[in-house]
Amino acid sequence: MRPTIKSVLTVAFLGAASALPAAATPAATGTMRIECAPPTCCVRYTFANAEFDVYGTPVNLGTSVGEMIGTGTTTTPIDDFSGTFSGHADSVPPGLLGVDSTGNYLCTDSGCSAGSASFVGALTNITGTVGLPSGVEYTQDGTVVPVGGIPAPTIAGCPLGPVGAFDGTFGFNGFQPQATPAGTAVMVAVSTSFFDSVTNSQVDVEMEITYGEVVTPGTTTVMAFSNAAGEVPGNFAAEVRGQCVDEPTTSCCVDSDCTTGTCTGCYRAAYIDVTTTAVLVPPIELCSNYQDSDDNGIVDGSTVPEANLRFLHDEGGTFVDRTSSQDVVANVICAEVNSLSFFAVAAETPCPAVSDSECLVGFGKGMLDAQADKLLAKWIKGPPLLQSQMGSPVAGGSGTSVSLCIYDQAGSLAGELTVDRAGEDCDGKPCWKSLGGDPPSGKGFAFKDKAATSDGVQKILMKGGDAGKSKAILKAKGTSIPTGIPAALQSSTTATIQLRTSDGVCLSHVLTEVGTATADRFKAK
Repeated sequence: MRPTIKSVLTVAFLGAASALPAAATPAATGTMRIECAPPTCCVRYTFANAEFDVYGTPVNLGTSVGEMIGTGTTTTPIDDFSGTFSGHADSVPPGLLGVDSTGNYLCTDSGCSAGSASFVGALTNITGTVGLPSGVEYTQDGTVVPVGGIPAPTIAGCPLGPVGAFDGTFGFNGFQPQATPAGTAVMVAVSTSFFDSVTNSQVDVEMEITYGEVVTPGTTTVMAFSNAAGEVPGNFAAEVRGQCVDEPTTSCCVDSDCTTGTCTGCYRAAYIDVTTTAVLVPPIELCSNYQDSDDNGIVDGSTVPEANLRFLHDEGGTFVDRTSSQDVVANVICAEVNSLSFFAVAAETPCPAVSDSECLVGFGKGMLDAQADKLLAKWIKGPPLLQSQMGSPVAGGSGTSVSLCIYDQAGSLAGELTVDRAGEDCDGKPCWKSLGGDPPSGKGFAFKDKAATSDGVQKILMKGGDAGKSKAILKAKGTSIPTGIPAALQSSTTATIQLRTSDGVCLSHVLTEVGTATADRFKAK
């Protein structure tokens, strides 16, 4: 299950605050308790005694309400009832705060599911009134972790003895719609903030949206969440954890995750939901910025290279890369889409932290020989494979990048090399060429770079064919290859090699015969 992570969100957003509408702070924060005997769950919100300025209106739900209790139902198994949830909240007459269960979602380690939990249904036992400003879109954002079973409910009015209890933090956040006039190339700049319950911190959000044409004027609302329903493909990550300096095999987001020493940093993306009442004609461009104050090419507070950032758009439940441009000087990244829904600036992760069990398998043979100054990996006698399954790295293609991912016996990432030079020249010639004809009629692709300027990679061959005929080869050399074999790989009796493309193809083979496993060389087949 996803634990509560206390860290600082590293994503910043575009524009100078002075040029954008005034930002609002959250409407309320606090702690929460959930007690469940499925399908019935009860939730108790305990508001913090803190005053927030919600677009000019002072609000303190800690003194005006104190606690808020609700009951609802869940279709989620109790064992999975851990993680982050989000949804919409509304100011309802006569100014009380009501939470609408419609559209809630629950997030666990396996992802987020829309409507999987409606444990915040009808709210009862609300004391006091809340003068929340009208004309503001309110959301809820919470993170909970299991604390075990208890013999009887502690929440007043909870009808059943719970079999599980969960504690966490929450925030109610307000977002103000912005006027969107009719015209062409209409730009709407938004500045706001929200309480991120995963990091327990307030996060500023700034974005510029440019509509190709607004036929009928309306408003645009930008709302931010800790998480969102929708699948993030395996080659992207909304969270990239760092490593403990004194424990390089331990991942972390903050220093407290490490037994000793410090954490190298953590990247977390905010999920942005953009809605509008205006009638539009696409395209729609959205731009956001990110922090790189020292201009070292790494997103501040993380280990993520700025070149790895991608602007993703939720399309039918899957986040799709819609990055249209990136300015590494101004630290601005943009996306172009034809419709609006959830967005996230995620990090491209050529190699996931653990091996992908859904890779294309069935290779009869394979080998890996990794040394400090050279490397050779092979996948041969493979399953049926078409050129169309390999992406499009040649000039004029989709910009496919290709990565070698090496995993130890436990399935943890032990090494990686990446080539991201689609369509570029190598030694005066195109780096990539199509084999046996232009796509989609060809048999595969070949990469050649004598200078080995991308992680030391000199050669890549991806060749399709009938069963037993497909194969792939990667060769690398030089000092750009990370030196030293990781300790976990040295002690492995098996290893997995995967060749992954940014278009989603993944070729995999498990090496079961380890011949050499030292600090200087790992050889297996």
